[in-house]
Amino acid sequence: MPEAVLAPLSGLDTLDDATCAALRARLQEAGFTSGALDDAEAIAPMMPAALRAPLVRVHLKRRPGTASTLLAVFVHRFGATASGVREALGDALYRKALAASLLDECDGRVSSRWILLPFGGRWYLSDPLESGEDAVMGPGMTTVMLHGWSEVFDAASVLDLGCGAGSLAVAAASRGARAVAADLNERALAIARFNARLNGTTVETRGGDVAETAMGEEFDLVLAQPPYFAQPESERGSTYLHGGRYGDELALRFVSTAARRLAPGGTALVLFDFAQREGANVGEKVREAVGDAAVTTLAITRPSMPLDLNAVHTAAWHHPALGPEFEAAATAYREHFHALGVSALTSVLVVLRRPRSAEEPRWRVVLAHGGSKPPSPEALRDQLRSMDFAARPDAALLPLTLVPARGARFEGEWRHPGDPDPLQLKVAFEPGSFGSDRELGAGGWHLFALFDGSRTLADVVREHAEEAELDAAPAAKEVIGFAREGLARGLMRVAD
Repeated sequence: MPEAVLAPLSGLDTLDDATCAALRARLQEAGFTSGALDDAEAIAPMMPAALRAPLVRVHLKRRPGTASTLLAVFVHRFGATASGVREALGDALYRKALAASLLDECDGRVSSRWILLPFGGRWYLSDPLESGEDAVMGPGMTTVMLHGWSEVFDAASVLDLGCGAGSLAVAAASRGARAVAADLNERALAIARFNARLNGTTVETRGGDVAETAMGEEFDLVLAQPPYFAQPESERGSTYLHGGRYGDELALRFVSTAARRLAPGGTALVLFDFAQREGANVGEKVREAVGDAAVTTLAITRPSMPLDLNAVHTAAWHHPALGPEFEAAATAYREHFHALGVSALTSVLVVLRRPRSAEEPRWRVVLAHGGSKPPSPEALRDQLRSMDFAARPDAALLPLTLVPARGARFEGEWRHPGDPDPLQLKVAFEPGSFGSDRELGAGGWHLFALFDGSRTLADVVREHAEEAELDAAPAAKEVIGFAREGLARGLMRVAD
């Protein structure tokens, strides 16, 4: 199968602001929105696009209309009839799209060398991933997560580090922030600028290596989804995909740069996969990357895609025909992990925060998140607030009122009466919550029950001292230690 050719950038300059505004309005009117995309993406999830394609094609045929036509051309790249696409866009926009090489027409059929994705009420142009090593990646699942988390922060200035198609920068600019899109790939910067115009806003761009990116500038929010796939020696590198031999080397460089681009009070979110192997600890690697930067650090870990599935997906992106080249690439990726001793991939969200002053509390924590879904934006906000309180001196904690974290529920189960502790008590969390399910002994259960929102921490200390017949000092040590751990581990939060 011949390699796809990158679409020319020159045509994008022919689409002026008025045309971009008309195109936005037409796409919205046609129903080419995130909802339509989500409807199609629900078919055979987690499967490579090439395997899903026949079922998606059936799905779109069963739902005829302008949205399905545009999905077929710009997302799934099945092509459509010229008459159908002309009807979807309108005659004037159709002709301009042809002239700008957004569309190609041949023998009454229309296709595109671009991908155009609806996401978050906006639209983003990007390249098909098999189009070459400089292909520019559009919004994906990591973008969805970072976008949701980013809305928690009130940021006047935002740096989209390793921006790709500029999705996060454009979204920030649309919210009124000064947005900077940075990438090593000049093609990515050109596409990011176009996507800003397409969505009726503007972004600044910065080029060059990540270590020099935006040198001397500071931002309220830094967002990064760096390339983090491992690269076998037999596979040609891709700017958008590969992050080094293990895959996480480049991502850790992004962490280092993000830590040094924060304004006082600023936050950075860096999302990537870490290769689990002997002698490499994610907490230590993040600490090494941060170095002497004056930031607090939270690394939230979750299981990522299994190694076998990772190898299949990565190979399918480059070889969507699923022929002998796909088989060779999938084998190379899986054998590469085996040769390196990689046992699993762990998704890591690194949250960096620069204190406003030297007096503010600082912490460095690695927190395993065992939920079936990533933490929600609200859960992340609560957790960062809780960790700030957990780092305060004892005297500052005593006036606070603590309650169970949102999404926590309490379960008890009687086991065999012959067991030393026949009652199993635990805290379980709903999907999207921050905490991980954990068992509580009778003592922990008793303490947890005291944090019901009706008492301050000082009240809990006094009540626990009376019930446990303890002096004030040991009771305070026990309760405050339990409260700190509960705040840091997502079990509790400070009442609103």
